[in-house]
Amino acid sequence: MRTSRRSLSRIAASMLASGVLVAATSPASASSNYKPIQVNLTKLKGDSVNASWYDPRQGIATSIDTFGVKEPSASNKTFAPTTDGRGQDWVLVLDQSDHSFPTPGASGA
Repeated sequence: MRTSRRSLSRIAASMLASGVLVAATSPASASSNYKPIQVNLTKLKGDSVNASWYDPRQGIATSIDTFGVKEPSASNKTFAPTTDGRGQDWVLVLDQSDHSFPTPGASGA
């Protein structure tokens, strides 16, 4: 299967049907930078979500912050990876705060 340049610029995201966990990635090619990921947090369940960047190269996550899903800015929240370029993949993880999911990459996660 061939991958076109156009498909490399798309953001891939997945959300559990329960609305409690989201994972999204914005792939970069050798000649392009990551695009920030915009998320409508109001589509998630609960009152707040924990946001973190997961680094699949190292298997560790870095916490971003906790955000209220009912805040005025929640309908258009933008997340940008800390590094970009070839081989600098990042996964944005958003999970419902009161579910106490383990940190991505943590033992048992």
